[in-house]
Amino acid sequence: MPLSLRIHDKNTIVTEFFVNVYFSLCKIHPHFRKSLNLSTEYTLNEYQEVIDDFKKYLTAQGDELTKIEELLPYFALPYLKDP
Repeated sequence: MPLSLRIHDKNTIVTEFFVNVYFSLCKIHPHFRKSLNLSTEYTLNEYQEVIDDFKKYLTAQGDELTKIEELLPYFALPYLKDP
C-alpha cells in the first residue's frame, strides 16, 4: 500500500493493524500450527517472540493507532496470558 494511505487513511490504518494482529497470533494458533505439522502447543520462547514482535509494532505505530478508539482493546493483547 502506498505510504500516503498507510499514514492518512483511517480504513487503511485499521486494515493494516488487523493484518498485523492476524499474522502475529496465527503463529501460535493451534489450527495454524497443526497445518504445519507442528505441535499444537507452543513453547514459551515462541510465544514471547510473537508478543515481542507485536509490541514492537505497537510501539512504532502506537501514536497513530491510539487515535482510533476501536483498536484500543487490542493494545492489551501482549499482556494476556493466552490470547
